[in-house]
Amino acid sequence: MAFSSSTVSFSEGPLFRQLLSFALPLMAVNILQYVYQAVDMAVVGQVVGDVGLVSMSNAVNAVFLVNAFVIGLSAGGGVVVARAVGAAELLAERGVQARVVDMRWVKPLDVQAIAAAARTKLVVTVEGGVLAGGVGEGVLAELARMGSSTPALTMGIPDEFVPQGKADLLLHDLGLDAQGIAAAIEERL
Repeated sequence: MAFSSSTVSFSEGPLFRQLLSFALPLMAVNILQYVYQAVDMAVVGQVVGDVGLVSMSNAVNAVFLVNAFVIGLSAGGGVVVARAVGAAELLAERGVQARVVDMRWVKPLDVQAIAAAARTKLVVTVEGGVLAGGVGEGVLAELARMGSSTPALTMGIPDEFVPQGKADLLLHDLGLDAQGIAAAIEERL
């Protein structure tokens, strides 16, 4: 897959710098949102009065909580998906066809995507969280319910203490970078 010079690949290079380049525009949007809310509160306070201002003040916190949750989920999931895409590109260079499906959430599982994956040589799940109770276990359970005999490989953080450090180094040590994912898949095939 060819990338233009303006494309950022999260599967290569220093992860922190790439995440920062992704996060700065989001931070700018949040600042604009706060300015908008401040102006909105001033207008509501003048027009509706104290009751409207209190209601507006409470709603701001709820909106912030929802925005922060969605942005956090999006940014966190995107890193792992980018690493999986990088692994698929490495595998393609080696003549192995791979398809990356971004599940986006643990529940409800996309049963159709799992059924399609069950028709391949190997089902692989990669997650940036702990394996225990994660999407990999959910996919394994769904494959069992379907009666699938397709082998599966679940990759993620083991349910044990993991040393702290730079994210890209930790992902590499856990085999969750593009090279580690590709190597694990080739070993299982």
